Amino acid sequence: MRLNRNVTGILIACAFLALVSIGAYSQFAGTSSVRRTKRKRRLPAKHRERIPVPGPRNRKPALLAFQYDDGGRKAAGYKGKTGDCVVRSVAIATKLPYQQVYESVNKLAQRERTGKRKRGISNSRTGVYKATTRKLLESLGWEWTPTMEIGSGCKIHLRAGELPSGRLIVSVSGHLTAVVDRVIHDTHDPSRRGTRCVYGYWQPNPKRQSPERITVP
Repeated sequence: MRLNRNVTGILIACAFLALVSIGAYSQFAGTSSVRRTKRKRRLPAKHRERIPVPGPRNRKPALLAFQYDDGGRKAAGYKGKTGDCVVRSVAIATKLPYQQVYESVNKLAQRERTGKRKRGISNSRTGVYKATTRKLLESLGWEWTPTMEIGSGCKIHLRAGELPSGRLIVSVSGHLTAVVDRVIHDTHDPSRRGTRCVYGYWQPNPKRQSPERITVP
């Protein structure tokens, strides 16, 4: 009789332990499944959505105002398209007649030397070399301010807030344009929406009075 009671007690204890272990396992499995469902699948970098962060890089550049101006080319009797950006910008910035600047450039071009690397000379209609442009503007009392050097990268752009006020002749890649009081005067807008790099600019020397006429010695 005692043996039967002992066996019965052992069976009851085993059954109780089995129920406790089953309950603990089910509770653990439930919490782990909840954790698994809460985890989000990490997408590869190329599929992730990029949220723009507000900062200097995301701000749109302040654009310079633009005004169409041919520098007096049409009034001087010239027609058609041409590469006269040097004559046009100088005439606009200096307020000199287009024809006067046109003739002065061609006179200076006659003194240029040609060679293996330079076969032609400057021409008011098709293009002017930098050396001739420098002679022309220095004779008018204008001074050059470089804004970019070799290996320095682009620091100044053709946009508002990065150029001084006043009358400027701005040099960009393959082009000269006149900027008067932060307004671009040209036959087209060369700013490329404020992203175009400025190599330098010409401005009148305040210590020298600009002559009313170009004198080519």
